[in-house]
This record gives sequence, structure tokens and C-alpha cells, in this order.
Amino acid sequence: MSGRLLLMKLALVATTLGFGATSLALLRAPRGASLPGPEVSFEEQAARFRKYFKILDAARGPVDDATLTSTFTKQLGELRPEFTALKAATIAPAHCGNGLCRVDVSFSDASLCDRIRTELMFHIGPTAAQSTVQIHEPRTAFSAYFAMRGTRLPPFPTDSR
Repeated sequence: MSGRLLLMKLALVATTLGFGATSLALLRAPRGASLPGPEVSFEEQAARFRKYFKILDAARGPVDDATLTSTFTKQLGELRPEFTALKAATIAPAHCGNGLCRVDVSFSDASLCDRIRTELMFHIGPTAAQSTVQIHEPRTAFSAYFAMRGTRLPPFPTDSR
């Protein structure tokens, strides 16, 4: 594969999957987690990411932990004044269970996606052991997952099945 084609495919992955956000989590992922190798097709890699976020939702469970959800929601309501982009975004109620929290964030300007994600990570990150983000196209919404201290994110899948 030519270098130019590879860069184009990587750029497509970054745009489609929110790779910048996901790479942060994978760098901090549990031991044994691995990124798909270069021999993995774009479709397979995309399927692995979809599977991973389903795994995260399943690990969080169907029933909210009322205490953790309340604590997490309170923290989201106390945004630092300098986080102006995050304050302008719509933050849906958090859902927490089994030490994992998910929060959905939406906004009207796709060009602010990276800034809003970064502000959220700086705001919540210090209280979480690990985090990852799934950016939804057209980059005007994302789902952020946080593993609270004492909890680990599940490992990244080695296949899409």
C-alpha cells in the first residue's frame, strides 16, 4: 500500500471513528489490549470499534448505579469557567453502572468537536481511571465513557465477531 493511500485510509479512520479520541484511551488501555495491525482492513477495524463500544455499554449494564450517576452528574454540572465550548454543548444525563459511566454530548458546530472532547476529558479525567470517546458522524455528537477508579475498561477486541 502506498504511503499516500495509507495516510488517506488513516485520515478516514480518524474522521469516521474519532480515532484521536479513541487513541487516547487505547494508550491508557488495560494490559493486553492491542490496536489492529496494518493488515486489518478498514471495514474490519471499523467493526472492531463498533464491537468495542457495545462491549462498554454491556459492561456498564442496563441498570444505573444511582449513587455513582448522581456523583458523576453533579460533577458535570460544576464545569470550570474556562470550558466555554463544553458549557455551550448539550450534555445528556449520565448513565453509570459497574464503575463505568457514559455521557452523551451534542453540539451544533462540528469544528468544535475536538475542543469539547478535550474540555470534557480535562474536567472528568482526573477522577477517572480510564476513558474513551466514540465520535458520531458528522462530528456533532459523541459518547464518552469513563472507568472510575478501581474499574478498568474492557480490553479492545481482537476480532469483530
